[in-house]
Amino acid sequence: MSEKMTVDQFRKIKPHKYNAKKILVNGIKFDSKKEAQHYLKLKLLLDNGVIKNLVLQPLYTFKHNGQFIGRYKPDFEFWDVPEMKKRVVDVKGCKFGLPYAKFKSQCRLMKAFYNIEVEEV
Repeated sequence: MSEKMTVDQFRKIKPHKYNAKKILVNGIKFDSKKEAQHYLKLKLLLDNGVIKNLVLQPLYTFKHNGQFIGRYKPDFEFWDVPEMKKRVVDVKGCKFGLPYAKFKSQCRLMKAFYNIEVEEV
C-alpha cells in the first residue's frame, strides 16, 4: 500500500525547475537570490532619495470592454525621481521556455493597457 505525500513533502524532494532558492531578506520572502539582491539595490536607492514609492509585487489587471483578460504581478514598481517616471521591473533568471514566453506576452499587455515598458533584469 502506498502512502500519500503532502505538498510540503513533495516540495522538499523536488527541486525548483531552474534551481532558484527562496530567500528571506528584511523579513520579506523572495523567489530567488537574484530578486533579493535587486531589492537591496533598490532599497539603497530609496534610502538615498533616487527613487520613491517602492512597491513589491504590485497587481495589474487587464480588462477590455468589461471582459477580464488576465493579471500580472511584476517584482517591483517605483517612481524614478531624476527621470520623473514610473518604472516596473521584473527579475528573470532564465530567458527561455513557457514562463518566459508568458512574461513577454504580459509585457506587451502592460504596454498596451498602461503604456508602461516592463524592464527585465
